Amino acid sequence: MGYRSEVDFMFYPEKDEHFPVMKLWLDENMPGTTKDQSGYALLERSTYDGAPSPYIHYRATDVKWYEEFADVNAVMKAIDRFNDLFCGEDATIPCDYEYVRIGEETEDIEQRFSDNAEFRMHVRREVMVD
Repeated sequence: MGYRSEVDFMFYPEKDEHFPVMKLWLDENMPGTTKDQSGYALLERSTYDGAPSPYIHYRATDVKWYEEFADVNAVMKAIDRFNDLFCGEDATIPCDYEYVRIGEETEDIEQRFSDNAEFRMHVRREVMVD
């Protein structure tokens, strides 16, 4: 069986005019979004580049998300590089990111945000009756 998670993260510029540079960096540096021969991609990507508030959103559903896995580790390192380059006080092109992983267990929620994140993503657990 195995332990599975839902993982979402998004990147967005602090100024809309910086979106093309941020997008270019993600196109070149974010692994896990190209499909292999079987059509499998670790991450699904969606882009909203309309005004206001453009962003790029990545999602992985029902996935074993362990940082010791090479592909997951590469994604997490890319997020760290993004943070170092775009999210520091002296960043010339300030951008932000948000990361949320929801595990199978009720309390297993991991969240990471850049310092100036706008908290656009939210986690909501709800009871459903079938």
